[in-house]
Amino acid sequence: MEGYTHADVPLSIQVSLVKQEPSESFMDDDVYNTIWESPMLDEKSGALFNLKSSDDENLSEGFTGEISIGVLKGEEGTQLAFYYTGEFSDMHYFDVCIRSKLGTDLYLFSAKLSSHSKDGYSDSEPFMTLNDWTTAPDVISVGAYCANDIKRLLTEEEEDTNNTLGDIAEFSSYGTGFNGVHCPTLSAPGVNIVSAVSHYSIEAGMQDDDDDDEGYDDDEDNNEENDGFGNDEDSDSDDDADDGEDDDGDSSSTQFREEMMWKGFHYTAEEGTSQAAPAVSGTIALWLEADPTLTIAQIKDIISQSCHTDQYTEASPDRFGLGKLDAKKGQELVLEGASTGIRQVTSEQEMPDKRVFMLDGRQVFSTPVHGLYIIGGKKVVVK
Repeated sequence: MEGYTHADVPLSIQVSLVKQEPSESFMDDDVYNTIWESPMLDEKSGALFNLKSSDDENLSEGFTGEISIGVLKGEEGTQLAFYYTGEFSDMHYFDVCIRSKLGTDLYLFSAKLSSHSKDGYSDSEPFMTLNDWTTAPDVISVGAYCANDIKRLLTEEEEDTNNTLGDIAEFSSYGTGFNGVHCPTLSAPGVNIVSAVSHYSIEAGMQDDDDDDEGYDDDEDNNEENDGFGNDEDSDSDDDADDGEDDDGDSSSTQFREEMMWKGFHYTAEEGTSQAAPAVSGTIALWLEADPTLTIAQIKDIISQSCHTDQYTEASPDRFGLGKLDAKKGQELVLEGASTGIRQVTSEQEMPDKRVFMLDGRQVFSTPVHGLYIIGGKKVVVK
């Protein structure tokens, strides 16, 4: 984990090793017990801390390896880092506590901060900030915005109350790296995207629900349970349903909607920048098909010229990047000013490789007539 702040304010970090232990009641949250903690580090009290688990009895109780913690005051602010290499014992984790003045903007890499409901602490917003690989100069990073506010799930359709249509997704990350590269480069639809889902995952979820149902003998409490697919079911069921089958004889009471099925395979609504990134990569693939000579710099230039803006991008330019993906406008820009990757020849002398092939791979032994062929491994228009 790495992080920094541009502000000239105190910034400190402390790392603890905790063990997750099940609560006595399944209705309560699990308990996290601290078994080891590092000193609180800042640029004044001590900038670097390195420790091997073999040198600390408490640390070795749940972790085998090495840890490094650092805090460094720079010209524009304070930088911090926490690294570890090794293995955890069962249910052990590192918990990182970062302290600063209220209102300090902290930019983190590969980290998710949670307040654990403690007063004076804040959750990350968004859930995770930059991964280090997004800040490489030639990388095109993608944020996600909401282009669909209806969740089309396997079993039901419901309105998305967590995201606003047209606005950036609550989980979409952003920030500026140490090298000055700002992320994301642009944004694309990434909320409630209908996508295929593994039938193994569906079957496993149904099996888990069946196992949970078998474990309930008390009908007085917890009369309503969620089946894991959006349906609330009454565990105080009728006598004729006690045989475990529904009216159709199916061993599962889960009813999948026909519009979310295709030839027995399932679809559901997904969200994430992992949904937005394929939209951008697919669009760039189309641009490259139109002009295979495009460079990274040219593609980024096309993105900057084609992305569209609106009230949401203007309100949150840092989170949207250059704006929202516009595949059609970008394609028009490619076709306007670039080669299509198809050469034109007007005479036999311009064909250094006399072997001529049809597009389906068949060789042409006579003089080719007007049309599109493959000559010398490239597409050629013969006039």
